[in-house]
Formats: sequence, C-alpha cells, structure tokens
Amino acid sequence: TQVARSYKQIELAGQGRSELVISLYDTLIAQLRRARHATKIKDISSRGDAVATVLDLLGELRQSLDFDRAPDLATELNQFYLHATQEVLLAHGRADEDGFSEIVSKFVSVLEVWKEILPSP
Repeated sequence: TQVARSYKQIELAGQGRSELVISLYDTLIAQLRRARHATKIKDISSRGDAVATVLDLLGELRQSLDFDRAPDLATELNQFYLHATQEVLLAHGRADEDGFSEIVSKFVSVLEVWKEILPSP
C-alpha cells in the first residue's frame, strides 16, 4: 500500500521511532479485534471501550508524525490516520464486524512492512 511505502521511506530517513510504532500498531490491532468480537457478541460496552482505546492510539500515531522532517510523508500518514478514525467511528456506529475487519487488514499490512524493515535484535 502507499502508506506502507511511506513508512519505509520514513524509516529510511532515520525517523527512529519504529519500535514505538510497532507497539502502538500491535495494541491498536488487538483493540480493533476486540471491538470486532464485541460487535459479534453484541457487547456494546466492550466495543465502546475498545473503540476509545483505538481512537487514543490513532491520536498517538498522529502525534508521532514529524511534519518538519518529512512533510509530504507526514501529511500522507496523517490522512491515513484521519481516514482510519472515520472508518472506526462508522464501524462502531453501525455495529459493523466487516468494517472492523477491513480496518484490521489495513493496519496489519502496514505493520508487516514495519517488521520487515527493522533490523533483527
């Protein structure tokens, strides 16, 4: 995806925040899956808690962008996170399991790229 390529470029530019981003993505994906499961079992409270956490994490990801160092990439990623925020809110409002699944897929794809470009410990 274009976002995945953007993350590669940021990492190559020396952003140095990849471990934090991976941790945020891991948690975000887990919470999206929690929201999807809560939707399936009609647990509105758990879905709401998971969605609140996802929105916080998306905010953290947006805050981590460096518009001074890589303005074009940061703008593109910011748009991705804003769009993801809208998708999460729509999936939540519609109690849409498939909507949550689609969002999970997008973030899993980008996370895979992050894991590919990081050096092994």
